[in-house]
Amino acid sequence: MKTQLNMPSKLCAALFVAGGLSSSPLVLASEFGGGLYDMLANGKVSIDANLRFENVDQSNIANEANALTLRTRLGYETAKLSGFGGFLEFENIAVIGNDDTFLAPGPSGNGVTGRPVIADTELTEINQVYISYSGFSDTVAKYGRQRIVYDNARFIGDVIWRQNQQTYDAFAINNISLSDTSLSYSFITNQNNVVGANVDVEVHSINASYSGFSAGKLTAYAYLSDFEANNVNDNDTYGIRFSGVSPMGVNKVLYTAEFARQNDSEDNPNSFDHDYVFLEGGLTFGSGITAKIAYELLGSDNNTTAFFTPFATLFKFQGYADVFLAPTANAAGLPGGIEDIALTLTGKAGKVNLYAAYHDFNSDEGSIGNYGDEIDLKATTAFGKFTVGAQYAAFSSDSTLSDVDKFWLWVGTKI
Repeated sequence: MKTQLNMPSKLCAALFVAGGLSSSPLVLASEFGGGLYDMLANGKVSIDANLRFENVDQSNIANEANALTLRTRLGYETAKLSGFGGFLEFENIAVIGNDDTFLAPGPSGNGVTGRPVIADTELTEINQVYISYSGFSDTVAKYGRQRIVYDNARFIGDVIWRQNQQTYDAFAINNISLSDTSLSYSFITNQNNVVGANVDVEVHSINASYSGFSAGKLTAYAYLSDFEANNVNDNDTYGIRFSGVSPMGVNKVLYTAEFARQNDSEDNPNSFDHDYVFLEGGLTFGSGITAKIAYELLGSDNNTTAFFTPFATLFKFQGYADVFLAPTANAAGLPGGIEDIALTLTGKAGKVNLYAAYHDFNSDEGSIGNYGDEIDLKATTAFGKFTVGAQYAAFSSDSTLSDVDKFWLWVGTKI
């Protein structure tokens, strides 16, 4: 097991020193008027545990992969003192039982070969550690290792599905002082990804939204990325998004439209201009059933490079089988880009939440045409403070890609 401790060391040390001081209330009371002691003593402990089994069967690999993993997070959030607060969270991911059929990439992979990848690497790390300040009206600022999620996590996300959450070393600030307006900025210096790797970056993230329209919310954003070691990922992405809900009798009409433009920047040796398009319409019936149809394009530039989102919660998009993960501009070896037409249906059967989706994947440019299609199914329910779920994904290839079947079964709790 590898221990990951690459983080803002001074910030972590400060929180540990403060924790040690909490054992001496007389000292704190005399030197700090009891304020720091109250800040620590009135804090809140959080526990997040998730036990999950995953099976992957891939047509171009003879053996299946299986993994039973337990993710445990233990966090502590201080109370506020003159607007200041702090948060510290440890995370451990353990493989339970025989891991001969378990393969995870990254610095903590177990070295197993000849099986499909299950990206839940075994590790222990500090998942989050930050200082926050909310002393200004309608403003919250954070400095340190933290979760950052913008909009639907298509561009900046925490990859919450994987056992190891993606976090960032960053300064982030959000302001809501203007009516119906949210203004967010973050400067990210390190991406701590799901396989335990730390990626040195400089990312300026700007996200502004206005929800004062009766028809919905308008969002504009800019994500400017400079990668220290992999210049091929350097890019500037600008976009605009509008989404809303309108009543129609006892039903509700749902709609979203989004467009983004991405070009090379900084020291990128390539020259490209990529388009991103997302269009979605849906209807929520009075019975609680929601049906949607969506079109998403990660456009290609002359069948050479394609739109990519290296900080996204990718599992939410283009099917649960994760065939089209696109961490670089070549879109995971698919420079022709990706068009995804998706039909989704959600509802409930008693206390069980149900989800079904069908995806049809095609290239934007090039001779490949149809990549294949996928069916996704999910069911979740709650028993007290526990959530139980089962999920299945089946990708069927119409190209040189491999067929992929995945199955998950899990139980989790948050306290």
